[in-house]
Amino acid sequence: MKDYIGKASAIVEDRGAAYGSPSGNHGCTAELWNAFLRRKHGVSIELTPRDVCTLMVLQKVSRDAFMPKDDNWIDVIGYAANVGMIEDDKEGDA
Repeated sequence: MKDYIGKASAIVEDRGAAYGSPSGNHGCTAELWNAFLRRKHGVSIELTPRDVCTLMVLQKVSRDAFMPKDDNWIDVIGYAANVGMIEDDKEGDA
């Protein structure tokens, strides 16, 4: 059996060291996407860090539909782990 979970865990740890917490990193991405959507399309919605993870999972699913690769599923697991970390951060703020 391929160790997708172990590989995803290592990647999440590396990305956290390089880019900070998923809440902060994906939160910044959400703010940038929100600003882009407002300016470009006049759409005023508020994407969240969790939304960013969901949209990135959909991108990986799209890529896998075009060309199946283990990397796509490893990244899906990583984004799912990021959602868990984002939710943990929210609980810590409460």
